[in-house]
Amino acid sequence: MQTYDELFGRAADFRVRYRWLGQPGQRRPQRLFQHIRSDFSYAEFEENGEVGNCFMIYPEFEAEDGSAFPDEHLVPPVGTAGMWINVDKMRDFHRERIKVGVKGFMVSGAVKLAEVEVIEVISLSSV
Repeated sequence: MQTYDELFGRAADFRVRYRWLGQPGQRRPQRLFQHIRSDFSYAEFEENGEVGNCFMIYPEFEAEDGSAFPDEHLVPPVGTAGMWINVDKMRDFHRERIKVGVKGFMVSGAVKLAEVEVIEVISLSSV
């Protein structure tokens, strides 16, 4: 599979540090894997009880040198990931919210897969 740089034609919108929350026996998925189509939710929205807190923002898990792991690579339970906003018309919405230190989750439906914290804003800072 192509890297998201190639697929989207731009660098990641932002980078996160993640920690997998998976539990033995969890129905889906039991582990993170490269190019998982998880969504993103904001921790602040959840704390405030806001609805509609599920956004198509996909992670691409990274090695220590910042390169994307190959598809078949086992993704570690903690690390960094570039994040790509999949819906262009939502970029302005997220541009106002994504800042270093913002916390959220990678989710699959109602299941929290990983806790995340924004550590860098990349192409999202561009207009």
